[in-house]
Amino acid sequence: MLDKAGLCRGARDNIELVLAEALNNVAEHAYDAKAPGLIRLCLSLRPGIIGLELRDRGRPMPNLVLPEGRFKPLGGGGDLPEGGFGWFLIRRLSAHVTYRREGGENVLEILMPGRPDSAFGSAY
Repeated sequence: MLDKAGLCRGARDNIELVLAEALNNVAEHAYDAKAPGLIRLCLSLRPGIIGLELRDRGRPMPNLVLPEGRFKPLGGGGDLPEGGFGWFLIRRLSAHVTYRREGGENVLEILMPGRPDSAFGSAY
C-alpha cells in the first residue's frame, strides 16, 4: 500500500519503524503472554500525511497519558540498554501522536509525514 502511495523509501522505512515500535508496545504492555488480544490497524493516506490508528482492548496507559519519550543517556561501557527507545523513536519520527481511551479500547493515533525530512518541527 505504501509503495503504491508514491512514498520515498525513507518515509516508508520511518513508518515501518514507528509501526513496529507501537505494535510491540501494545503486545508487551497492553496485553501479556497469558491473555493475548487483537490489535486493529487503520491506515489513511492524505497528501503529505499518512495516518496510523491502532486500537486494542488491553490495559490502558498509566494515568491515560502517553510516555514522554525522552532520550535516555547511555551508560558507561558503550553497551546499549535493552528497551526504552521506542517512544523516543515514535515521537521523533512522527509529526503528531495522540492517545485516548474510548469504549474500553486504547486508541493511538500517529500522523507520519510523507517525506522523512519533514517530521521535525512540522505542524499538520
